[in-house]
Amino acid sequence: MRMELMDIQSRVEICQQKVRAAQIAHGLDPEDSKVKGEWVDGPNGYKVWRMKQPATSNPEEMAKRKIAREKE
Repeated sequence: MRMELMDIQSRVEICQQKVRAAQIAHGLDPEDSKVKGEWVDGPNGYKVWRMKQPATSNPEEMAKRKIAREKE
């Protein structure tokens, strides 16, 4: 059972690397596909996640984000 879990994890890592390489090959930044946000103080002393920008897998949106980042 333990070997199966490690095998699945390694396969997931390989797939993630392939996706990242394909994004880079097409001129997209893999960081644009991740959620952007920050932890802020919430009620009763808890930390709360505040999202600044949602994750996306849409190539058009990723290209827009790349253009906006380059303008800054």
